Amino acid sequence: MTITPTFTVGELLTKARKDAQLSQEEMAAALHVSPRSIWNWEHGKMPALDVAAAWARVTGVSLEWLASGERKRGVRLEGFEPPTV
Repeated sequence: MTITPTFTVGELLTKARKDAQLSQEEMAAALHVSPRSIWNWEHGKMPALDVAAAWARVTGVSLEWLASGERKRGVRLEGFEPPTV
């Protein structure tokens, strides 16, 4: 039996931002929001669809990946592989 880990949207937002080498302040400037909004979204508050789409564009990931952590054909972004048992 294979267990596939589930990541929160906040974890995926954070991963995308950090992989793009952006600070929360830089991300806030790119999205024209406050750094506090970035923190809120990374810690559990759901961003609006337009914000998520902009986040995806700025960080170079797909909106689909931000929603699920999955790329086409089920390949996970590096650093989010299922644990080995």
